[in-house]
Amino acid sequence: IGNVLIRNLFVGVVIDNFRQMKEELGGFLLLNEMQRDWVEMQIFMQRKKLRQIIPEPENSFRKKCFDIAQHPRFTYLVIFIIACNTVLLGMKYRTETGSFEDIIDLLNKVFLVIFHIEAIFNIVAFGWFYFKDIWNQFDLLILFITDVCLILSLVFHNVNIYTVPTVIRALRLGRIVKFVTPFFHMF
Repeated sequence: IGNVLIRNLFVGVVIDNFRQMKEELGGFLLLNEMQRDWVEMQIFMQRKKLRQIIPEPENSFRKKCFDIAQHPRFTYLVIFIIACNTVLLGMKYRTETGSFEDIIDLLNKVFLVIFHIEAIFNIVAFGWFYFKDIWNQFDLLILFITDVCLILSLVFHNVNIYTVPTVIRALRLGRIVKFVTPFFHMF
């Protein structure tokens, strides 16, 4: 009985010491100091979200466009324009009058021109880096679909294809998520 009791106490002390050492070393018991540092650096790097730094253009005109495009007020202006366009897209209803429909279509075309100008401005500012961002690719796809539907509606007068991309253009509102998510990471 004494033999079993002493053996159980010895095993209990060894297991308790092992658990305590494991807690102190953070689960890296069998690693040496360099290996622990490497593992901790890997864990740190996996948690960090890397951001690509876009170099400033050397051309003075492109540099001015770059500075404007990087400014937070430009971002807020684009968000405001997207929100206004989305509200305008939501103003359509089934029994609208002809003049109201014409005004809505004209304003939609004005917003389309504004989004084209913004895309061209950003392409001039960022160059090829503009195409690496998935949100910019999404915006260009929306512009392309809208342009194709506009051209088809002009070619085929009796078919109103121009209303097809309305839902897709409303998805542009999702771009606001791109601008809002950095604020959530601060908290």
